[in-house]
Amino acid sequence: MSELTGRGASRLVARAVSAVPWPLVKELARYGFSCGLVLALKLGVMALCLQVMSPLPGYVVVHVVTFLGSYLVHTTISFAGAERSWRSMGRYLQSVLAFKLLDYLVFSVVLVAFDVQAMLSVVIASMAILLLRFLVVRRVLRGGGRTVRAEPLP
Repeated sequence: MSELTGRGASRLVARAVSAVPWPLVKELARYGFSCGLVLALKLGVMALCLQVMSPLPGYVVVHVVTFLGSYLVHTTISFAGAERSWRSMGRYLQSVLAFKLLDYLVFSVVLVAFDVQAMLSVVIASMAILLLRFLVVRRVLRGGGRTVRAEPLP
């Protein structure tokens, strides 16, 4: 335990910090910020839709608007420099379509079956989908569900 005091602890911290994939961390931070912007857009559009229509058709409008908004935000902020074209928008749609449908299903169940207020239902559905997307990506990046153990520092 005495090895982890003074210079030994400093070296350990320095090695740990140098092992952090900083570009990935910055990209993840930009992605998180972008998701926050998209959630704000989603809530704003839903608030406007509720003024003129019921929640279920309103949430369809929300998804159309937020699809376009999220594509622009993610290509501008999250993945700055990413190709922005009709073709890349089509690929983006393919990658998010299942999550959009599941989001609508969760929203509908929370709204109708549990009689939760529409704006809160948007937040609940959005957070559930965000968590699901995280778990799917985590599983994919961790080797199909196998736990990848970090190598100990030398």
